[in-house]
This record gives sequence, structure tokens and C-alpha cells, in this order.
Amino acid sequence: MQNNNAPLDKGRVAVIAEKYQTSQTGQNGQPAMKNRYATVGRATLWPARQGSSAPNVEVEIDVMPLGHTGPVKMYVFWNSENTKNQPAQGQQQGSYQQNQAPNQFDDDIAF
Repeated sequence: MQNNNAPLDKGRVAVIAEKYQTSQTGQNGQPAMKNRYATVGRATLWPARQGSSAPNVEVEIDVMPLGHTGPVKMYVFWNSENTKNQPAQGQQQGSYQQNQAPNQFDDDIAF
């Protein structure tokens, strides 16, 4: 039986800091565009509360992105997705590193 006090997953909350061209060619023959993400907080996925079928997501924002006006689209990158998409490198730890720099930039391909 699963402990209801244990989170199902943890991850980081990010915004697109900039878009840039790569040397790769996209489907339309133009240079492929990538997003550079800036981490602004962290997310925790909790089991569904009694009587609910949807899990709960808790989001903590550490910094607000500068230069944005209007709505800000935020993305959650779950730790479980990272371990599925990366080759195994020894033992993977399931805990979130709170000392991670909130302005860390990461590159991901735009969808």
C-alpha cells in the first residue's frame, strides 16, 4: 500500500527565457528553433485526495521572470521524465535538489 504522505514525483517549474536558432534543419528546411528555459520554482505531485481521481500539484515559485507583461506560461519538468529520457548514470536519486540555482538555463527543443 502506498503512503499518502509521500509525493508521487517532484520537478522544476520553468519559463521560456529565450528562443534561438540551431544549426539543425527543421521539417520546413529552415533552421530549427530551440527554447532556453529558466527555472523559477519547483513542483510536487501528490496522490489524489479521498473522493478525487486527479492527483494534486503543488507549485512553489521562487522568482518571477522579468520583462514579461501579461500572462506567463510556465512548464513543469518532472524528475521521473528526466530519468526515463536519459541513459542510466549510476544510481538515480529521487529527491529534489533545493540548492539548484533558480536562474539556471536549460535547452530543450521547441514543440
